[in-house]
Amino acid sequence: MRISTSTSNKDAEAFSSYTLRIPEGEALRSENISIYGIKKNSRYIHQPLKRGEIYISAAYADKCRIKAGDTIRLKECYENKYYEFKVDGIYDYVGGLCMFMRKEDLCSTFGLFDDYTSGYFSDSEITDISKDMVANIVDYDALIKISRQLDVSMGGMMIVVDGFAVVLFMVLLYLLSKMIIEKNAQPISMTKILGYSDPEIAGLYMVTTTIVTLLILAVTIPLEDVIMRFIFMNYLAVRMSGWITYDIPTSVFHKMFLIGAATYFVVAVFEIRKIRSIPMGDALKDTV
Repeated sequence: MRISTSTSNKDAEAFSSYTLRIPEGEALRSENISIYGIKKNSRYIHQPLKRGEIYISAAYADKCRIKAGDTIRLKECYENKYYEFKVDGIYDYVGGLCMFMRKEDLCSTFGLFDDYTSGYFSDSEITDISKDMVANIVDYDALIKISRQLDVSMGGMMIVVDGFAVVLFMVLLYLLSKMIIEKNAQPISMTKILGYSDPEIAGLYMVTTTIVTLLILAVTIPLEDVIMRFIFMNYLAVRMSGWITYDIPTSVFHKMFLIGAATYFVVAVFEIRKIRSIPMGDALKDTV
């Protein structure tokens, strides 16, 4: 039975869709792939598609590590029937795992009616279609629902985690610096007897520590990015359905370095005061 719908909404653009599945063993995880058949010169899919061309979403390409020119294999969800598609390009869409082709190609590939329509793209609400005929509405609020829930449930917690991380880093630096200074209390006292000023003594012990700390920050922060990307691409990709692109702005790493450096310099101020408090008499404690 064929049921047709139509709308007089000027923003509406019809599209066709079909669902296939990644076969077991073909990728990190078997899951559904939505295929959209769009009209020529679509207003909403900003990629001119020629007949026979296949574009996949950036999310699909990122998760399954597919490049333009690769051939992908998909199967019917409930049948043992397989299809092969050559990827002509990557479409900049990270909202889901999907493919795009011309509507005519979709209908001919899967044996659908030429006027087969699954839904409408629209910038405005479509009000002249019965709600009984609408299976789902995907709008901006629906797309950001997960991120909004994460922000509400965990956003405040992340501030606490950030603060705790800074305090933990500060305590660790303080204990390490304190240990170095206490073990060198006698040499520091001796240098005071020899006429070195407190700033000169602090320079002898703190400059090296400062250089090492800043170098460690400069090396480990990019390394953390590499490790997190590896975990994301090889562990989470297997566990999660769908995909969230791993994308951390470079400014975040700059902020991490600056916060780490600022934390160290706060600790350095306390250690310089500790050096100043070491009396000259400590140089004579172990002298026979």
